[in-house]
Amino acid sequence: TGKIKQMVFGNKKYESAEFKTLTDAVGWAWERTPPRGTLLLSPAFASFGIFKNEFNRGDQFVAAVKKLK
Repeated sequence: TGKIKQMVFGNKKYESAEFKTLTDAVGWAWERTPPRGTLLLSPAFASFGIFKNEFNRGDQFVAAVKKLK
């Protein structure tokens, strides 16, 4: 994770966190999204066995977002 963060952000300051569940990650991002703002989560990485496949990941993302309402 540290190597990837260094490659993506270099020495730039950024806010980041690591989560055990997609629901936790969505909640964290939602709290930081300003009113009338846009929250876009676009996983462009392997899930390393966390999800069955890309469809399962999408289903879990949709379920996590619906819990926010």
